[in-house]
Amino acid sequence: MKLNIKSASSKAKYVLLFSVIVFYIAISHGVSLEEHYLYNFIEYDFYLNSDKYRGSLISLQEASLGTKLFTIFMGETLQQPLYYLLLAVLLKLITVPIVYLNLRIFLTKNKALLLTVLVSVSIGFHLESISKGLLFDRKSFAIFFLLLGFYYVLNYRIISGYLLLTLAIFLHPLAGIASITFFLLPFLIFSYKNSYSKFPSLMIKSTILIVPIIILMYAKQYYALPISDHLISINDWYDYVARSEPDDAFMRFTLRENFVVSLLLIASYLNIKNPDSNSLLRVMFNVQIAILAIIVTVEILHSYDIFFGKISELFIGVQFRRGLWYAVLMSLVVIFRNSSMNSNKRSYSIIATVLVVMFSSMLVPDYAQIGSIVFALYVVHSSSNNFSNKRKIVFLFVILVAIAYSMHNYRISYPGYYLTTTFKYLIFACLLFIIYRIVRKYRDDFFSSYIVISLFCTAMFLNNLYKNDIVMPKYADLFNASDRNYHDQLKNHYLNTNAQVLEYQAIAETSKYNKNQSAILFSPAVLSYYSSTVPNGNLLFSRWDNTSIYSKDAYSYYYEKLKDVEINEETIKRSGGGGSNIIQSAIDRMDFGQIEKIKNKYNIGFIVRRMPIDAYNLIYKNDMYYVYML
Repeated sequence: MKLNIKSASSKAKYVLLFSVIVFYIAISHGVSLEEHYLYNFIEYDFYLNSDKYRGSLISLQEASLGTKLFTIFMGETLQQPLYYLLLAVLLKLITVPIVYLNLRIFLTKNKALLLTVLVSVSIGFHLESISKGLLFDRKSFAIFFLLLGFYYVLNYRIISGYLLLTLAIFLHPLAGIASITFFLLPFLIFSYKNSYSKFPSLMIKSTILIVPIIILMYAKQYYALPISDHLISINDWYDYVARSEPDDAFMRFTLRENFVVSLLLIASYLNIKNPDSNSLLRVMFNVQIAILAIIVTVEILHSYDIFFGKISELFIGVQFRRGLWYAVLMSLVVIFRNSSMNSNKRSYSIIATVLVVMFSSMLVPDYAQIGSIVFALYVVHSSSNNFSNKRKIVFLFVILVAIAYSMHNYRISYPGYYLTTTFKYLIFACLLFIIYRIVRKYRDDFFSSYIVISLFCTAMFLNNLYKNDIVMPKYADLFNASDRNYHDQLKNHYLNTNAQVLEYQAIAETSKYNKNQSAILFSPAVLSYYSSTVPNGNLLFSRWDNTSIYSKDAYSYYYEKLKDVEINEETIKRSGGGGSNIIQSAIDRMDFGQIEKIKNKYNIGFIVRRMPIDAYNLIYKNDMYYVYML
């Protein structure tokens, strides 16, 4: 009976701790409003008014069955601010414990709890939806299914785990496939080495994950996109991706984010020192590093125009950088596993360094590279008890050179920030570290680190409360629009500048006359993703044209459109496939003959341009645009 009471009491403490974490996220980071509008509102329009997007690159969204079902079932609910907020809080409340359960497989209870707190409240490094503000969309939901699926598989509840991973793939194919690559391959190799009798059954069950991938590839053939006669080579498609969206497509750009390389290198160093060569954590992390090395190697080969046919095409389209978050999480696990929490044993605190540097850098992410270099070298230095004075001098010299170089670059990039903001938060970081060392004299690392976390969270809360410039506007923007429909909420959120208002007015005016959902020859530059939701018909060019980075065939169609508006190949290459302003300038220069040549091909009913043209009926004009009905 006492044991049950103790167990119930322990569970209550866990629930309280995880609830406090979510409360902190709510008051310090608020809601992820921009992502909410982008994924829950704009994607909702795709399915609510799908006919007007026929022939648009946006129709690539229709290839994902999970995306469609999620939007159909949740789309209307997510337009209501209160329901969205409650769902976001609920999702965070169930995600945080699942993170803890995953970490508990590899770490002791105290270490797992502390790392759960760290990754949940921090936004200073790449951990996808785990470390973001309150958010409920298909991607954050997919990350939850991934974490839960990983937990089941690691406990050899294979069927249940694979079904959860399948749901994640359907909800967000790219994030699902990339993340599972970083999880499943290491797990299979570990099982082969240590549980050979279970391996054949495990491989047979793995076919469950192949089914959704085949379905998605099959569905992709039926998105409503005209096939271009001008087929693009993989070389040309790669050049476009590399110029237009390199940070979205390539792993080597994601590796430049805060602390990623540092964490991976530190964890690799510590993992090598681990005497247990067959442990689950060691095998999985080593394989993840090998996967990373292969991905980066292939990307480098691609950059030198060395391709492998269809394999390279699939490789580029999958975007493996979307799975890096799991390798980063495992690197933190490796670091925490090799840290000491014994109050009776003197140790250099790796945990304190993680907390202080990450927290200080998360306040000013721009100078994170300074902190990451210090962090990497410090941890490598402090992880050994037998460093000679000579080695310490070498490390100190390298640190000083690295800091000097990083700060020099930072001064050039951010001259106005340099002396004020950067050093203010560096002082704050040093203060946190001093407090940690004082507390550490009397208590263990676990307690001392929690003190640092608490102080940091308090500072963030007071800053938000005092300045009222981080969290409150997000909630106000969310609830002030509660009496409007989704389009009015988007309008209220996006129309912040005169240029945006002028673009909106020009596009919206076409809806009064566009009864047949004709296409609009226009290239909005400032409304971004939102522009496509405004008219009754399809915009011939929009920010959504960047979805051509997912498909070579889609880029072939996009390339053909660029050629049809008289943008030459050299201009396309210099502009990364044609920026909005370059495309609009070409539209402005088009004469009657050029417009008539492509009018029927794309079912163009309207043209929006900055230069007048007498050949067509003017239906609207403002300070920037002329709107003509063809």
